[in-house]
Amino acid sequence: MLPEGFSLLGLDDTHQEFSTETRAIDGYSLRDHYDWSLGPGRYAFVYKSGGSVLGLLRLELFNDHVLVDLIARNKLFVESERVGTKLMRLAEDIARQTGRPEVRLESVETAVGFYDDKLGYEEYEQTYEDDEYGELTPKRKKIV
Repeated sequence: MLPEGFSLLGLDDTHQEFSTETRAIDGYSLRDHYDWSLGPGRYAFVYKSGGSVLGLLRLELFNDHVLVDLIARNKLFVESERVGTKLMRLAEDIARQTGRPEVRLESVETAVGFYDDKLGYEEYEQTYEDDEYGELTPKRKKIV
């Protein structure tokens, strides 16, 4: 059972506007994210309020971890503030509920402090340059 406000991204959500003001992410529609989620072990969750999609979480389940493939908030809505924390807590809860010992992700440069300071993630591999997203830092958090 998902916490209040969360659901799997459904076809009925894909018509909504979603803007992160990040070109690499905004190049994909909610329909693209829905289609991605049809793959094995892939899930796309949305956080909604008043019927509007305020946040998106894409994750993949692996044997030994949950990989957060994408986390994004819809900047078209002021209420989307702090949605990132709620989405990451959901990813951590899913790891706990499915018996996976850690959550992993690749953080963009501007979000490293958010993951480290606010959520307790740590770097586990060297930062590298990605053509689409710029500098990415692999992060992980052990789930107990």
